[in-house]
Amino acid sequence: MKDYAVLLYFDEQTNLSLQKMINVAADACGSRRMFEPALIPPHITVCYFTADNPDVAMKIIDEKAQTLSADRIIWPALGVFPISTIYAAPVPNEYLANLCNVFNTLLEGIVQPNGWYLPNSWMPHTTLAMELTREQYNQAFTAVSSVFTPLAGVATALSLVICEPFEELKTWTLGGSSKCMLKDLEK
Repeated sequence: MKDYAVLLYFDEQTNLSLQKMINVAADACGSRRMFEPALIPPHITVCYFTADNPDVAMKIIDEKAQTLSADRIIWPALGVFPISTIYAAPVPNEYLANLCNVFNTLLEGIVQPNGWYLPNSWMPHTTLAMELTREQYNQAFTAVSSVFTPLAGVATALSLVICEPFEELKTWTLGGSSKCMLKDLEK
């Protein structure tokens, strides 16, 4: 059995801002975990599960992903999972909660869910550094907090991935006008 996740990806400008913070953390503490064995793009995991074969799950995700819209995400703060993970903390809005609920409900009984990613247990986050020692954590947090500013962006795509090692199986572009939404963020 392998671990799989449904990831939410963002517009190009937001990706660049989040990736800059990932790079700052890595440069400060020397941990390359976010880059190896493959670059893990900035994301929010909305569903995480274990399965023997992802084909049935992929079909269900494919049908639902085609009906989903792009939407706004705001990261006003940094957060930590002591002591090993630093993340950008998005506002846990209705859009994110619905994605978590929808995919966990659709896959119920088909896959083995990860309890930390179930509705009412899930903490939305965009990981900036992970699997850190105490010293790396202190170095990375100091560096990232010195460059962090609140960030707003647009969720523009959804992806089904194998978690270890990271591999994208399929990515779906979300409907809606992300350019229009990015313009709205400037207000």
